[in-house]
Amino acid sequence: MKLNTPSIEIVAGEEKPARKYTEYNLFFQLEREYILQKLFGVKSALDPDNMFSQEDPKYLGPPLPKRYNDLVLPKEWHIPGKNCKKNRKHTKTHGKISFVDLSRQIAQAWSCADDD
Repeated sequence: MKLNTPSIEIVAGEEKPARKYTEYNLFFQLEREYILQKLFGVKSALDPDNMFSQEDPKYLGPPLPKRYNDLVLPKEWHIPGKNCKKNRKHTKTHGKISFVDLSRQIAQAWSCADDD
């Protein structure tokens, strides 16, 4: 039995818009940077011109929780699809914590997080 479903045509070169980040996505990004920068002392290699500032008039989001105020973040870290690079050059990782351990630590922090 064949269902009558409308066919979807995909136009070549046309991309879907990026989905908005969920609360957990934003929390994960902030908590990852917090763990790396505050607990393990990893220094950011960002150019000062490309660093995020809450005072930037282009930032329309809510203020960051106090815990994350001192983090060095990329300028458009909160915009989906801005940090994606298709042909990213391989870079050496920090080696301070494995992804599995980092994910477990962030999941534990998420379960204890308040509504900041």
